Amino acid sequence: MQFIGRDKELHQIGQALKQTLNSNLGLTLIETVGIGGVGKTQLAIEFCYRHYDASLQPDEQRYGLIVWIDAQSKSSISKSFHDLAVDAGIHGVDSMDQRQIIQEIKSRLYRSRCPWLLIFDNFEPWDNENPMQLLNNYIPNGSVDANNIGHVLITSRVLLPGFDEKNSIRLGCFHAEESMTFLKLTCGVEEVVNNVESSKELANILGHLPLALAIAAAYMKRCDLSCYEYLKVLQKSHRIVFTEKAYLRNYSIGLGASLSLSIAKVGELSKRVL
Repeated sequence: MQFIGRDKELHQIGQALKQTLNSNLGLTLIETVGIGGVGKTQLAIEFCYRHYDASLQPDEQRYGLIVWIDAQSKSSISKSFHDLAVDAGIHGVDSMDQRQIIQEIKSRLYRSRCPWLLIFDNFEPWDNENPMQLLNNYIPNGSVDANNIGHVLITSRVLLPGFDEKNSIRLGCFHAEESMTFLKLTCGVEEVVNNVESSKELANILGHLPLALAIAAAYMKRCDLSCYEYLKVLQKSHRIVFTEKAYLRNYSIGLGASLSLSIAKVGELSKRVL
């Protein structure tokens, strides 16, 4: 699916990293913060897509190596490093303990002769430890080549304690125009144009939350419903959502409503199969 909007945030990430591209500091950390379902992972993926270039054109912010780490738990980080070690062809991975694997990856990044980007996606601190201390266990101390500086991009639901706020990018929900563009791409231009008011109302009810909109669009496509018809189903199934004046500010309600309809549909289809 085509990536929608977020040009401002992508520019902010690029500028924040670019400021230290030639600073000889050796390492820059950037954090993208936002509630669940707002599109932090997709933003990171799009940034990687736009800035990866193995040819490394001069005077451009490009990376010859991008490493993606599933950082939602200690075990998921360990698995990501183990898989990376296998993919990198590190000899004797199966006989190495986790500490040795992490140290070997860190050493290789440090010695790398090309600019690299390390992504920690959905980072969730554990054991009530300082987030920065936890991350330091997995991040090399700069780069051996000052001209090939390493960068780290972290996505998280909360602003991490100890993190420099000037290097934090806050990601909100879609703007109204972005929501309409998203619905046009997922439901069809004609569908949205013919049901403009219903499409706008649906986007408002779902709080312009990308994940909620995606779930709603998938349901409409699967059940061959228009925005108007889906809105009526949503209203009938979740009357409480529409009686609370504050629902527009509570993104989780919109997400829960659209998700529960999809789960109900899956249950219905499962019964038919079984």
